[in-house]
Amino acid sequence: MAVQFDFGTAVSEPVWFRPLFARMAGLLELPPDWNSHGARPVDLKAFELALNFLLQTMESHTPLPTVVPLPRGGIQMDWHQSGIDLEVAVSPQGQLSLYLESMDQLATGEGYLELEGEPNDVRATVTHALTELTHRFDG
Repeated sequence: MAVQFDFGTAVSEPVWFRPLFARMAGLLELPPDWNSHGARPVDLKAFELALNFLLQTMESHTPLPTVVPLPRGGIQMDWHQSGIDLEVAVSPQGQLSLYLESMDQLATGEGYLELEGEPNDVRATVTHALTELTHRFDG
């Protein structure tokens, strides 16, 4: 099965794409039971969805996330810097779970936000959080 990527209106791939692709591709090599508790291998659909979601939400100079496998075949991407904690999990079924916490209540009046749904349901929130994180990181 071929993996498809959507670079949108970008003239070229972002500078972070190849390093992140290499990091994430290593997760595809994990065998069944990689955690010795029955974990499934990372699903190619989750891999493709995660990378395409990042292409749609990250700026060219957004810091790279920490990327970890999930026991049911998904991928989780985490950013914990500049006063923002953002975690985005992608399931093999195409669902996303988001956790966002900010010291200055970026997420909500309470300082945190949890969402689940299709990529379109969480894209605006993730884009806003990553834009803010990128500007704080650069500043």
